[in-house]
Amino acid sequence: MKNKEGITWEPVEIEDTFQLPYGGGYDDFIKKKTDLLNQQKMKNYEAMNELVAKIGYMDYRDALACNKYILEAKRHGDYH
Repeated sequence: MKNKEGITWEPVEIEDTFQLPYGGGYDDFIKKKTDLLNQQKMKNYEAMNELVAKIGYMDYRDALACNKYILEAKRHGDYH
């Protein structure tokens, strides 16, 4: 890209979650943190599946209550 003064530069791609640039020495950090977040999400997914399997049947009120609880936990950053 070029600005008014004629200076040329390459646009930098920024990672969405951590707001760090790719190719700037942070790639390993971004990968490790992304993998950790994915592991936590997978554990939560498995825990929710186990919970639903134990409950057996959920009507819409139960589902709404669970959804409210999940959103509140997510808002506070509590993935466990």
